[in-house]
Amino acid sequence: MLRSLPPQFLWSTDSCELYGLALTSQEVTFLLESFMKTNYVYDHESVNTSARDLQVILLKAASMSLKLKRVKNKRIKIRASNKKWFDLECMKARKSLRQLSN
Repeated sequence: MLRSLPPQFLWSTDSCELYGLALTSQEVTFLLESFMKTNYVYDHESVNTSARDLQVILLKAASMSLKLKRVKNKRIKIRASNKKWFDLECMKARKSLRQLSN
């Protein structure tokens, strides 16, 4: 099974050249050669293994040459009403009403 999506990489004007250099680096070249020498069988498990191995190679080259995009955590704001009678039960009822209307 493939891993979940990695953090996004930021591309700039010189990223193409840097990625090309990373692909020709000694470490990535060794990984590519071992990938090409591996004899994968045409079955479900081997296809997943080969895809995972290729993903590792591409992510290694990307991490060597590109910057990672920082992901900010989104915070959910709970808007408190100024009305004293508008409690949690009212908020849940309002939320379910809005969900039903959409």
